[in-house]
Parts: sequence; structure tokens; C-alpha cells
Amino acid sequence: MTLLIIINALVFVSLAMLHVYWAVGERVGSAAVVPSQPDGSRLFKPGPLSTWLVAGGLMVFALITLGNLPSQYGAYPGFIRFGDWTIATIFILRAIGDFRFIGFFKKVKGTNFSKNDTRIYSPLSLCIGVISLILANQSHL
Repeated sequence: MTLLIIINALVFVSLAMLHVYWAVGERVGSAAVVPSQPDGSRLFKPGPLSTWLVAGGLMVFALITLGNLPSQYGAYPGFIRFGDWTIATIFILRAIGDFRFIGFFKKVKGTNFSKNDTRIYSPLSLCIGVISLILANQSHL
């Protein structure tokens, strides 16, 4: 179980750091992370504030995940369990998608985002969601 906790926490911290990189103005790799129309136009253009908020949220998810470590068993078990369920729900729904631009069941295909979504983003979201679901169902909480 500890390995699953560490894996999810490291993924969250890594993703948070990537968002910090983008929030400070760097754009390398950012072209293929926002859903786009078939003509290549982005559905939205995230600004620095929203990118910082995503980074902060991912760090909160890392801390919630680390709350599952054996050394933390007595620390706010209800909050940790609620957090695990919330994370699991968010990421499983993200993997399923909106049935149009994101997720395993998207209709718009062929864009840079859609290719990355199929190969990386949706499978990663599903893994995060399943690990969080496993953590939410631990008997110690």
C-alpha cells in the first residue's frame, strides 16, 4: 500500500511542478495539453492564475495522498478518506471524459491533444483514480 501512496504522491508533485513551470511563462510542451478543435484551435487558453490554481490543487492532492501513510493513520482519517474518494472520482471521470474532446470515449480525434490524451492523459488519470479508490477503501481509515 505504501508504494501506491508514494506513486500517486510523486505523480501529483510532478504534475504540480509542470504546472508551475507553465505558470511562470514557459510554454515548452504546453501546445498539446489543452483540448483543441479539429482545425487546431484551442478550446480555451489557460492563464497564469488558473495554472497556479491547478498546481496548488495537485499539491493538495499529494498531501491528502500522503495522509494515507502508516505514520499518519491517526491524522484526520475522515478528511483523508473524503479526499481519497474525491480524487478518485475526479480522475476516473476525467479518464471517461466528456465524450467529445477528452477521455477514452472522445469523438474528436487526430489533434495533438487527442493523441496525447489517448496515450498518456486518460490512462494516467485512470491509474490515479484507481489507486485513490484503493486508498479510499483501506480498512485503517
